[in-house]
Amino acid sequence: MKTFKLFFAILFMSVLFLTKAQNDSSSVKSSQTKLDSTGKSIVQKDKKMSKPAKAALLSTIVPGLGQAYNKSYWKIPIVYALIGGAAYMTYRNQMNFKEYDYAFTQRQFPDSNILDKFSFSDEKKASIVNEYKDFTLANLQSSASYHRDWRDRLAIITVLMYAANIIEAHVDAHLKDFDVSDNLSLRFEPNITPTAMGWQPSMRLSLNFKDKKLRNENSVSRLW
Repeated sequence: MKTFKLFFAILFMSVLFLTKAQNDSSSVKSSQTKLDSTGKSIVQKDKKMSKPAKAALLSTIVPGLGQAYNKSYWKIPIVYALIGGAAYMTYRNQMNFKEYDYAFTQRQFPDSNILDKFSFSDEKKASIVNEYKDFTLANLQSSASYHRDWRDRLAIITVLMYAANIIEAHVDAHLKDFDVSDNLSLRFEPNITPTAMGWQPSMRLSLNFKDKKLRNENSVSRLW
């Protein structure tokens, strides 16, 4: 139950995140003024969803789709390996928990109607009883608790991997817009800086523009 609440909480936060991203980053495509029947002007704006918001929305609908939209195809197998692996392990621990839980319950209440809550077939129930016949009640109880706890942990990890897939698509779409043209160069170099205590070693960060006009107007240098 807690896992489902966490999943819907993350999904709700993702929707809020996408809405805010769209409102903050949406661009006005066109604007035109018209007159309505009363003679008042009406300004109409066509808004287009930003690339980061669209990438996040696609990954929310189908994991990996936002990465495909960003043309980061190599990330798609990683997304499915992380989410799919965590989901599969969650399923396996759930099945193991149910088997140990049934064996424990059957051992305590062999003739009780409480056994009807288990959806195993009669053949499967007989197989479980035979498989765990050498386990003590304490062994069955501790094994059931172990797999139940890991089921819950892995379910939370699955939800977190799903959320990370959305965030990664959104951030990657933002990074696609960064200027990485040949006009820019970033350089670290050692330096010696005069201080009140004498000359001290430091590092210089230089952001250079190859274009002469840009270099004269925007050259940046920082000292540490």
